[in-house]
Amino acid sequence: MSKVIRVIRARWPEVLMIVVLQTGLYLLIQRIGPRLGATVTPGRELVLFIATVAMLVIVQMVSVGFLATVPRYSGTRCEPVLLLRIGRYFFWRLIRFELLMFVFLLAVLSLVFHLFGALLGISDPNKFPLWAVSLSNVLTLTVLSKPLVLIPAVMIVCDRMVVEALHYLGRYPIGRVKPVLALFVGLLLLLFGLTLLADRAPSEGLVHQATLLAYAAVVSVGAFLVGLRAVLFVAERETPPRPHADADETIPGGE
Repeated sequence: MSKVIRVIRARWPEVLMIVVLQTGLYLLIQRIGPRLGATVTPGRELVLFIATVAMLVIVQMVSVGFLATVPRYSGTRCEPVLLLRIGRYFFWRLIRFELLMFVFLLAVLSLVFHLFGALLGISDPNKFPLWAVSLSNVLTLTVLSKPLVLIPAVMIVCDRMVVEALHYLGRYPIGRVKPVLALFVGLLLLLFGLTLLADRAPSEGLVHQATLLAYAAVVSVGAFLVGLRAVLFVAERETPPRPHADADETIPGGE
């Protein structure tokens, strides 16, 4: 974690910007999500949806752009416009990866639900208690933690497509990647605890708002730390290629 801390210290303005944007976006989605299709007019609903998606794409690009700059000049601060431009280069290939992993997540989750259904004597997952649903999600993500964490890092560090990055997983035995996966699983367990805590909290009021903020902050900070740790892990073992022309990447500070 020492390298993670060094990167954060050297580039704290960018880190702070990304974490605040991700936290704010999560809170925005939590706030307007229930309103979509409910109390707002169709026109306003469309505007809210488009604006939220646009913000989500921009924040994702900036975050990915930051991670992509870490292996080459980890201690040099970059302008947000540069991060956005670099992140755009990787964005669509990461979207394809997320869609592919979504299929595997659903498959594993259905098996976990079946197991919990047999243990609880409940055939319908919709009738599961909250702890069972949340724990099922944790187990599913844990089973697929290695590809979930490492494949995006390989795609970013080594400039590879999804199938190419998949072949890199054999280079990293579980024993070597354990610290990265432990951080990811620790985040899942923390979110599991916060989910149960939020279920006991009042449905509105100051405590409710504080719970939502805490959950959003943990998601944002945790996801950022896992991504950064994974990128540094891969960068220590692979040689990053020269910046691709399509990324339109320039060295910060004119170096």
